[in-house]
Formats: sequence, C-alpha cells, structure tokens
Amino acid sequence: MDLHNRLAGVDQKKFYDLPFDVIEKIVEYLDFESQMKLRRVCHGLKNIMDQVKPPIDRLKCDFNYPKTANLFYASKYYKRFQYYNGENCKERAFNAMEIILSNPRLRLDSFECGEYSFDLSGDDHKLIEQLNALNHQLEITEITMRHLKTETMIALLKATKPGTLEEVRITEWIKPEDIDKLAELDQWKQAKRLRIDTYLADFSRQSQNFHHFEFIQCRVGEISVDDLMAMKNSFIMCIMGLPMPTEIDKVLGLTQVTFPYIGRFKIPNSNEFLEFTFLPLITQMDLHNRLTNLNLNQKTFNDLPFETIEQIVEYLDFESQMRLRTLSRALQNIVDQVKPTIDHLRYDFNYHRMVIINCVSRYSSCHNSYIGENYKNKAFNDMKIILSNPKLRLESFIYYNQEFHEDHQKLIELLNSLNHKLEITKLVISQPRNERVMDILKAIKTGTLEELIIRCFPHEIINIDGLVDLDQWKQAKTLTIVGVFPDFSHQFHHFRHFESLELSVNDISINAMMDMKTAFSENPNFDRCIIRPTIRPPTSVIKEQLGLTDVSHGTGFYIGRWNIPDSEDHLEFLVSKSAIYTPMSKFLDNHPTALEALILYDIEKWRTADRSYRNLCELIGEDAISEEDFEELYRKLIKGKKTHPLDLRLCILSDVIERKSSSQSFIDTNKIIRSKDIDYQEFKFWFDTLFYGSRDLDQKTFSDLPFETISIIVEFLDFKSQARLRQVSHGLRNIVDRVKPSVQHLSFSFYTSGGINSFSISYGLNYRGFYDVAFWSTRYDGENEGVLKDLEILLRNPKLQLDSLHLGNQTDAEKDEKLIDMVNSLNHKLKVTRFETGFIKTEKLIASLKSVKPGTLEEISFKIDEPMSSIDRLAKLEQWKQAKHVEVYSVHTDFFPNFHHFHHFESLRTSVKSISMNDLLTMRNVYSENVNFKHCSIKVTNKPLTRVIEERLGLAELREENHVMFEFNFDFFLRGRSSYFGRYNIPDSKDYLLFDIDKFGIKVRRKSA
Repeated sequence: MDLHNRLAGVDQKKFYDLPFDVIEKIVEYLDFESQMKLRRVCHGLKNIMDQVKPPIDRLKCDFNYPKTANLFYASKYYKRFQYYNGENCKERAFNAMEIILSNPRLRLDSFECGEYSFDLSGDDHKLIEQLNALNHQLEITEITMRHLKTETMIALLKATKPGTLEEVRITEWIKPEDIDKLAELDQWKQAKRLRIDTYLADFSRQSQNFHHFEFIQCRVGEISVDDLMAMKNSFIMCIMGLPMPTEIDKVLGLTQVTFPYIGRFKIPNSNEFLEFTFLPLITQMDLHNRLTNLNLNQKTFNDLPFETIEQIVEYLDFESQMRLRTLSRALQNIVDQVKPTIDHLRYDFNYHRMVIINCVSRYSSCHNSYIGENYKNKAFNDMKIILSNPKLRLESFIYYNQEFHEDHQKLIELLNSLNHKLEITKLVISQPRNERVMDILKAIKTGTLEELIIRCFPHEIINIDGLVDLDQWKQAKTLTIVGVFPDFSHQFHHFRHFESLELSVNDISINAMMDMKTAFSENPNFDRCIIRPTIRPPTSVIKEQLGLTDVSHGTGFYIGRWNIPDSEDHLEFLVSKSAIYTPMSKFLDNHPTALEALILYDIEKWRTADRSYRNLCELIGEDAISEEDFEELYRKLIKGKKTHPLDLRLCILSDVIERKSSSQSFIDTNKIIRSKDIDYQEFKFWFDTLFYGSRDLDQKTFSDLPFETISIIVEFLDFKSQARLRQVSHGLRNIVDRVKPSVQHLSFSFYTSGGINSFSISYGLNYRGFYDVAFWSTRYDGENEGVLKDLEILLRNPKLQLDSLHLGNQTDAEKDEKLIDMVNSLNHKLKVTRFETGFIKTEKLIASLKSVKPGTLEEISFKIDEPMSSIDRLAKLEQWKQAKHVEVYSVHTDFFPNFHHFHHFESLRTSVKSISMNDLLTMRNVYSENVNFKHCSIKVTNKPLTRVIEERLGLAELREENHVMFEFNFDFFLRGRSSYFGRYNIPDSKDYLLFDIDKFGIKVRRKSA
C-alpha cells in the first residue's frame, strides 16, 4: 500500500494525535532546519522543539558586513550555513541564535563567535544581554572568540558551565590586564588548552595566568626557563612563536643535538631533562611529565653579553631579524648594526595595488607582499630599514617601478640622505625614465658595481651621455640593455670598455663594426658582445671589410675569424642572416612623396641640401638616390613646388633616430608639413614600428586593403578584436562603428573590491545559460569615467542586437543615473531579447526598460527591494506588456495582490513568503484562460496542505508522473523528497494544467492531452 492510500482513510490519525513521547522521539531525529520549520506550525510543537536536544554539535556566528550576518551549525551527520541579509538581518540572526542557546539541552563541541570587518559595538552589547538572560549555563567544549571586546569574552565564559570548557582560543590582540580579568574566572582556571593567535609582548608578567594549562600555543617575545619550570607540574606541550637563532644550542648548553634541531638540557642533580625542538618560525618545547621539583637559575636572552647577542643575531635569517627588531629599542639598535642576511634584494612596484620586496640569502628567502591601506608606505619603511644599514652588501638589487614617480622620488631622497654608498655587485633596473638609471647609479659605491642591466620600454630613451660621465658606468664590466638602443653606430665609443656587452639596435653600419673590431682587439679583458641589429650590411660586405676568415657557414648564420695582431687571441664573429639589409631605393620609387616630405622637413630645420642628403643616407643608405638627383629635387621644393599628399614615413624615421618622443614628433610633423590629414593612430603605428627596430618602410598595413574587404573582415572578428581595431585609425574606427558588433550578451556591473569601487563590462557570445557564458571582461577601478564612454561606444551602434543585457550595481547610485541618462540619450532604441538586473529601484527599472525597443524584449529578470505595488507604472510600459517571460528573484509578501500585472506572461518564476487558497484558485483560472501560458514556478515557504489544494482546485492525482513511489518509512520522511502531481482539466479545451507540489514550492505547467 502506498503512502496516499495509507493516508486516505477518514479515521487516519494525524501527527498531533501521536503520544507526546513519540513525537519527542521523532523530533529529536530531525535536522535543526526541520525542527525550526516545525516549531512555527503551532505552539504545541514549539514547546516540544524548545525541550528536545537540538541536533547541533558545532555553532558559529559571524557578522561580516554592516548588512549581513551568518550562522553555521553542524552535527556529525549534516552541516548548514544560514545567510542573513537585507532589513533587520542581524536581529533575525540573533533571534535564531537565541532559540538555539536558550535550549537547556544544548551540548556544543565548539562555539565560535566574532566579526571581521567593522565596529561591532552594538552587537557586542546585544550578545552580552542575550547571554546574561539565559536561565542555564551553556555546556561547551571549545570556544573561539574573534575580535570581541573584553566584556563580551567575559560574558561568554561566564555563560559557560564550569568544568565543561576544555579549550579557549582568542584570535585578536589582547591586553595583559584583559587576560588578568579572564584568568579570574573558574571557566578559565578549569580549561586545559589555550590558543592565542596574536602576539604576547610580556609573557613573563602574565605567565602565572597560564600555569594550569596542559597545552598552550601563542607567539611571545621571550620566555625564561624559570617560567617553564613554574609550569612543569601540569604542562605537557607549549608551542611558542619565538624567533630562535641557529646557534641557540651553544647558548643554552644543549647536548645530543640532532635533526631537526632536537636538543636536551640535563637538569643538574636529577635524572630528568628538558627537550627542545627548534622548528622554522616557531619553537616547540616538550617537557616530559617526568620533571620534578627544580629551581634552575637560567639566564634569559636579554641577560647575555652584547657581543653574544650580536653574534646570535647575525646568524638569524632576515625575517627573524625584523621580528626581533620589534621587541625592544635595544634589540632594534643591535639589528640595525649587524650585517643583514640579504644577498639579493628586489623592490617591485609592477603589480596592481601591491608592492613586492624579496630578500634572499644563501640559506633563506623572504617574500613580502604589501597590500591594503598605506601599502606603499609600509613597503618603503621596510626598504628604509634595509638600505640604511651600512653593513649591507648586495650581490644583486632589482628595482622595478613602471609609473610611480613619487615613490621613485622618495627612494632617491632616501638614498641621498644616507651616510654611506650602497655596495651592489649587480643592478637590474626595469622600465626606467631618463633620469632613473643615473639616480640609482649615483647611490652605488664606486668600484663595487660590476654588472648593469637596463630594460628599455616604449619611448623611454636612455640618456647615455649622462650615464657615461659616472664612474659607476666607467668601472662596470658587464652591460645588458633589454630592448632597442636607437643610435648605436654613433654611440659605440661609450661601450668600448665593457668586458661583456649585449643589446639590440635599430641598425649597425660597417664603420661601427670596424670600430668594434678595433676596440675589442685592444681590450685584453673583453669576453663577448652580442648585438642584435634590425638592419646591417650584407654578410659578404662584413666578411670583406673586416677581413674575416671563414670558419663555418650555416643555413641561418655565418662564422668568421679575425686573428688579433701580435697576440695569440682572435675574435670570432657570428653573423645571423635574419637581419634586413635590402637596399631601399625601391621604397623611394613606390613612395616618391616620402622623400619630398623629408626634404621639406629638413628645409624647415634650416638644413642645406648637402646636410639633408647626408641625413637621407644615414636613414636608408647611400644607394637610394644619387646626390645630383637629390639636389635637383631639393631646389624644386625650396621654391615651393611639391606634390600632395605627402608620405611621412622618412620624417618619422628621422625623428626616431634623433630620439624624439612620439608626441613631439607628431607635433613637429603637423607644424612643418601643415597637413590636417595626419591620422595620429596611423602615425603612432609607424613611430612604434620604427622605434622598435623595424626598417621595412614598404610593408603593407591593414589599412591598405580595399574598404569592402576590411568591412567583411571586421564583421567576422570578435568584439574584443573590433575594439582594438577601432583604436588604430579614424578610418578603421568609422568602419567598426558601422558594422554589427560581435556581441550577443552584455553585462555591466558596479561592485566593491578590497574597499575600492570597481566597474566591469563583460561581453559574451554563444550564451546557453547563466553558468555557460563565453565572456571576456574589462575592469575599471576607482572613479573611472572611461567605463561609461566605452559602454556608450557600443550602445550607440544602431546594428547592435543583444540576446541579453545585464545591469548590476552594488555600490553607486550616481553611476546608475549616469548610465540611465546615457541609454535614454541614444538616437535609437536598444534591441534586447532578455533584460536582467540585480537589486534596482522601480523608477530606475522603468527608465531602463524605456530604452529597449518594444517587441524585441521577450524576457525580464529583476530584483526590487520595494513593495510589489510599486510596479503599477512598470506594468503600463509596452515593453512589459509585450514581454513573454518574467523572473522576480526578490521575495515579496504582497506579490499576489499585484498578480494581475503578470497574467499575460507565458512563464513566471518568483518566490513568495506565503500563498493562500484564493491565490491558487486565481492562478488556476488565469492560466486556464491564457492559451499562451506555458510554465509557472513559485518558491513558497507557507502554503495550504496538499490534500486541501487537491480538493479545492479539483485536481486528479497523476500517479504515473509521481517521481517518488514508496512505502512510508521514517528514514524517507527525514531525508527524502516527495512531489504531488495533480491534473486540472481546462473546461472546453483539450489542454490541462499540471500542478507539481513539493516542500519547496508549486509549479504549474499547461500541457496538451
């Protein structure tokens, strides 16, 4: 017999008719969430719930943010996380906790209480009142207190039954006088274990408060043997976060020292001993229970002679030195005088809102990441401690600072204020501005620097003329420039003294290679030189002019040898065949106006024909055009005869070689050529191409393709590529703005990350569900107006058609207003199939929907924190009337009084507090009349009994569609899920409504017979 037949009898007893002791036994087997639901059924069940033992072994309460609270409760068989937000969230959380704690049969293995992110003053007070109001004391084995005030901790311990509490854990910094207050309580005195996660500065003064514990874990500055002896009777194990020097075994006179640093101290006149186990970062001391009475007059660390302390400190790793430095001024002075255990130092700003300092020695490494408030100042203060030590000796110093000029200036001011020069063997400086290499080099002691590595980045041209005057440059042995050095051929004399040289150059002339051969032959210390030119003379010319003897020919290289006169040494040249050395006369044939532009450029600079010709030869070689032909063209142009438009590529190349910045070059070419048609993006492309070493002036670009071809290509690109292409030139921008964007799904969100307002735009394709999105995102931090501009560029495209548009805001109402104003200012309505929002005000939702073209919108999904009556104006919009599907993800108590606004939808998904029988009758009648209706899903907490719904709606049970057929058993009642399926035949129709009712809610579907 199935459950339905068993419950169908008229005389069937109800749950309430069971004997009290049977009900009590059943209830005890329920999980706590089911008990809480049953508690709301009637006063009788409420009284039962309050008398049975709650199925909770572990309880945790957190108050993370001003508008949220969390409860976590678990037993051996289940765990549940209860999340409270919205209005009165904390009050609701406290009410739930009060129900739990007020039960006299509650037994907890652990209870954790605290908060993390804000001042909990009011909540502390409320928790104290709640604990003081209990008629019984709590039975708790372990208590963890996170960021609670002292009076709250005292109230919590007092509320605990003495003798049940075995372990206390405190996670926040606590004053010595507060520990004294806790130590007066019997609950503290009878506990066996103590864990304190923070630092105890004065352990010796407070040690009497810890004598009774069998186990204690904490971080202390120092501990004497006297303290340990006083705790010997009950003390089993102590874990101390105490920095220990590597030779502490010698200081304490330990014997039988073995890995990992286990040593024994023989107690005089006794068979007992102390056993010490030294671990990285902590010291674990295991005192055996065999210890008997002993009064050992052992000296403490501070009692050691200064020289001994200094020697110990020198053996510490740097992280331990820094910790020891915080204990006292005396130790701070000692640490600041001994040599830091740092061989390699890295100071790195090239991370998002973070600074990195790495300190590495031969035996240890310390990696520090600085984030959060004042993270730059914290990092700088630590760097100041390191660099101010006159005994610092660095094998390498790496300094990365991409854009923070003020932070660089602070570092330079620090270096200039030192009474000593830094002793550094290897310097790596990345992304430098013109003056930064000189600033750092000047702070280094002459004669100590052997290797210099400079990383060049866009438009950051090294001022070699300034560097070469420094003794640090002259005495260095190795130089590496990562990037492109623009004018090597004319600057080589500054590199002659290096023993090792490596850099990339734009071009290298045969004369420069001859100078290199001479310089390296005369330098007996020369080891190697690697030059990577983009343009070089042909291999045959190099071989002939340098007088090389063939050593090897490969498919991609040539090796030649030159014997140094009057020496047994020789130079070996390896020439790669990948560099460009094609004559460029063909370029002038294809682009004659490029030469005209260069001559006009030189004329405005007051260059004669002879000087202008030499400039041309330096740019592209001597075989491009004869001097006679050049002078004839020069005379024509100086008289004002020129062709339009002009090609600026040679002018740009000239500025690159003269080391102009891109902005200055653009201004000069505009001013001198007087052309209004210079596209900055195209100019920037050629400047960057030439700056990074390419000399192929005749290469075809994307813009050279026919317009129709470009349009077809752009349409097939993803939106990210379209956006990048849009930045190349005005022409491509116009093309991109006219084609349909490759975006089907658009999400725009405001949120807070790490205390910083952030905005993101996400673009998606091939969207098949909320958790199946092919998205890529752009994030904007801070008050970034660019976020709305980027969004506006996309939305203004009239060909944009979106399958979904999501607007989410957690932080900034002002940005909401700007966004809505922007979309309503468009010259066209947006074509959107699905519109989604997070929590939003009704008037803003209305304003947003008005921007959508009626007829295109099919689905609406939203959350509002206002009464449902506020949607009266929303329901008047054509967009609402013509939509087919709606989802309301916020929970409302007044949904059904406003249900008439939802009658026309084909599908509905929402959540409500409760649903009445009249509401269900209305739904049945509405969906019977709506021939387009397909589906409705309502999550509901309180609803009529299933048998009442069946009877009043006139449903016929469909057993063949029941997913769960079972004989009643108690185990299934606790853990199973049962659905009732009932059919309502629509009058005068072949269709019927299928009702699916379970404990989570009600679903209705319209189906054909």
